[in-house]
Amino acid sequence: MDAGAAQFGFTPGDVVVVTGAGSGIGRAVAVHAAGMGLAVAAWDRDEATVADTVTEIETAGGRAVAVTADVTAPEQVDAGFARSRELGVVRHLVNNAGPSSAVAMDFDEAIVVSVGSMRRMVDTWLASGAPDGASLVNIASVAGKRDRHRLRLVQRVQVGRRGLDAPSRRVPQRRGAQQCRRSGDDRHPTARRLRRE
Repeated sequence: MDAGAAQFGFTPGDVVVVTGAGSGIGRAVAVHAAGMGLAVAAWDRDEATVADTVTEIETAGGRAVAVTADVTAPEQVDAGFARSRELGVVRHLVNNAGPSSAVAMDFDEAIVVSVGSMRRMVDTWLASGAPDGASLVNIASVAGKRDRHRLRLVQRVQVGRRGLDAPSRRVPQRRGAQQCRRSGDDRHPTARRLRRE
């Protein structure tokens, strides 16, 4: 654990699942979470890249497990959570995995992959009840603001992903958590800044 790292209210040793942790934002989140003392279940479809993320975390003294899973496949999500719980109770979930805006994809398929997988992850995580102090982060791309050729599709998919955030505000409370933090609030300064870009 990085002794100088801000804790942001997280308790060292708590378990966080980070999807899409083999590269990019997901990998950065996983490595930073480990630096704050969280145990990280790093998920990705790419076995080699997620193994590299775990190696980086462990080399720095952190605890992590690699989970090779496709978040669109229910049986792999179930198995992934079983593997993640080897670290302890999963208190935090970062839904980062999703299709690249650079990949040509049918609209219906994009919705299933983006929105459907996020819902599947949340529902599976909360099936046994959310622990107190749980937090949920749903990450969606702002690539649609810069990709004029795919603007319509990307924006629709991202609006769908953001639409999942509204019910996710209430889901943890319905599943028994006394306190649950979540991301995706448009009033957040980062969200306001991204809207202006």
